[in-house]
Amino acid sequence: MKKKIAVCLALSAALFCTPVFAESVSVPEETAAYEEDTQNPVMNYVGEYVAGRGIMKIECEGDSEGKVFVSWGSSAWEHSEWEMSGPFDSESKTLTYENCVKRDIAFNDDGETETETVAYENGTGRITFTDADGVGLIWYDDQTEAESKEGIEMEFLSPSGIMAVQEDLPESLAEVLDDPSAVAI
Repeated sequence: MKKKIAVCLALSAALFCTPVFAESVSVPEETAAYEEDTQNPVMNYVGEYVAGRGIMKIECEGDSEGKVFVSWGSSAWEHSEWEMSGPFDSESKTLTYENCVKRDIAFNDDGETETETVAYENGTGRITFTDADGVGLIWYDDQTEAESKEGIEMEFLSPSGIMAVQEDLPESLAEVLDDPSAVAI
């Protein structure tokens, strides 16, 4: 008798709970699509990128903007820093900014900051990612950096982009000596 009651209770619970359970976990398609679209698109490009003595760090800001920090060493005692943020266009993979602040910093022999000068504020420009995997980017800075009155155009690579470039290099000097065309210039 106890077995029959237990089986009946289990069956009725399964029949009763199944529709409720199915309804409680179903998500309308519109809601699912909205939840997927709420990720900041800059998230696909977050990280550090390098170019020569320069290091650029990309972070997310808000729902669709990015924040960028750049540090560029000009010597052991001096470097420059840029900080900017702006909206990101997913279609062109471009972050534009109009609020860049550039600081020039000099250090003493003890490594402590000796001077910090604001070189400019409200700088404009854009950063365009060169592929979908966040491997590289080009920074177009509109500011007048030199007497030539031209802005900067600089290519940065992520560590994975650097590894990809290194994989294309000859494995040894012997390869280069045997086949000088192995090195593209």
